[in-house]
Amino acid sequence: NRLSVELGCVEWLACEKASQLNCTHAFSGSGADALFAGFDSFRNVLAVKGLEGVQDSILRRSMDWNKTDGNRLRVLASWFSLQVACPVMVAPFLSDSLNVPVHEKIRSSDDSLRKHALRSLALKMGLPFALALQSKKALQYGSGASKLLARLRRVRAV
Repeated sequence: NRLSVELGCVEWLACEKASQLNCTHAFSGSGADALFAGFDSFRNVLAVKGLEGVQDSILRRSMDWNKTDGNRLRVLASWFSLQVACPVMVAPFLSDSLNVPVHEKIRSSDDSLRKHALRSLALKMGLPFALALQSKKALQYGSGASKLLARLRRVRAV
């Protein structure tokens, strides 16, 4: 699908750069949005289905992660002979994260920040306030991959 291509393009470039730097391992924050209600779509789920709906969505996305995002990351990393690790999706952290109450992840359907439990943990670990509470853009948007691929689709359509 389009989203997987957009994400894969950025991940490909990151793996390529890691390989050029002679790295053998790469780390990714992939999975955090699924575990901590970080996707914007969680606001809509909360508005329509409440906290229980958000919890169901978190469980479904977290369980699907390995065969979607996780698989894509492993395939791309292996292309460059890299081992990839996604610490938030490792068993102890994953199971603890799933037990964090939903209201500590997303506070309302107007919550534009989200991932509050993860941000709180970042502050406790000593990350600067501005960094821990900074609004984040999705990988495909912050990198410009989405715009670039949309431009390519328009050029090819002409």
